[in-house]
Amino acid sequence: MKCKHCGIKIDNPMIFHIHENRCLEDQRANGFIKDNKENDIDYNSMTVEQLKVICKDKGLEGYSNFNKDELIAFMKEKIQL
Repeated sequence: MKCKHCGIKIDNPMIFHIHENRCLEDQRANGFIKDNKENDIDYNSMTVEQLKVICKDKGLEGYSNFNKDELIAFMKEKIQL
């Protein structure tokens, strides 16, 4: 996976998610991104594994058997993407 903010390639989904969030925060702090919403991330381009890492990071439960579309809908409902 390649970070859309800085272009670094990271193969581990959990590390990728952590990196992309920190990279996004850095870009916001430096004024490159004005918006403070998580909408900057394209969840449709992520894998099911990456989406589940986000759910886990957010402390959500009950998503383990969801497919990609169900995960995105669940996340929109629970964390208001």
